[in-house]
Amino acid sequence: MYSEGDRMKCLSVVGTTSMRNAFKEIFLHQLPDKSVGILHMNAEGSPEMIVTGRGSLEDCISSRAPDIVLLDIVHDLAVPVVFCRSEVDITWEPLELARFTINRDDEPQITLREKSDPVRLEEGCVHLYERSFHFLPQLTMDQCGRCGTDCRELAEAVVMGERKAEECYLTPSSGLRILVDGQPIRLGRFPADLVEGTLKGLLSVLRGYREDADLKIEIFRS
Repeated sequence: MYSEGDRMKCLSVVGTTSMRNAFKEIFLHQLPDKSVGILHMNAEGSPEMIVTGRGSLEDCISSRAPDIVLLDIVHDLAVPVVFCRSEVDITWEPLELARFTINRDDEPQITLREKSDPVRLEEGCVHLYERSFHFLPQLTMDQCGRCGTDCRELAEAVVMGERKAEECYLTPSSGLRILVDGQPIRLGRFPADLVEGTLKGLLSVLRGYREDADLKIEIFRS
């Protein structure tokens, strides 16, 4: 199973079915070195994820989390968005990183939020991968608010380049994972950094310790 430490980037794909499918095909083609998960609704109306380069759904669940997940479902989530539209001159939405269109010559185009003219498809897909970020907890100020705002406002600020997704208190650590009886436990950014820093500080005085080494500590019941 994916652990709490797996930090999957997320990108919501919004638009008509045909436009979404066209974008997904181009995105997969332009990022062949990345594992891409596509979360969609199956024929029974249940969410299902398919990961490129992996066979069955069991393979997807049991192996490492994909590098990025395309949310091909209709939900109002606080995640970065690529809008697949037929229109060109429209107002940018708060969470919109880029828009995917088909021009009059039936050529696919990606226009980035920061640029007025379309860019090369490869450049656009790489930009979307780099600017997308991990799935936030989707909490309101009343439910958390420890970053100073709710998840939607934080996501909008990240898309605008004003803040970083790592400012989320519940961001999973990329450098620490704790297992209890083999099961991962959830750690927010602050406690994860605190535990990781304390352990490294204590171990740094021991002979054989290296700062660039991976660490594994096991505590067994007596």
